[in-house]
Amino acid sequence: PATAALALAARRKLAPEDAVLVAAPGTPWPEELDPGWIRDRAAVDDQATAYLCRGTTCSLPVHTPEALAELA
Repeated sequence: PATAALALAARRKLAPEDAVLVAAPGTPWPEELDPGWIRDRAAVDDQATAYLCRGTTCSLPVHTPEALAELA
């Protein structure tokens, strides 16, 4: 549920050119989706975690839809 809430917040608030990575606890990135710069972006503190990325620069991790919306 927390991962889905972060994904929904991303779709509602972010610009089309933004990328949002939503990491679920214990779930690695699929190899085909790992261009290298996302490799270190993982779930933090065993919580669903989101990163707002513009280009190859990403925000610090956030854990709530509200915090993600504040980044937009």
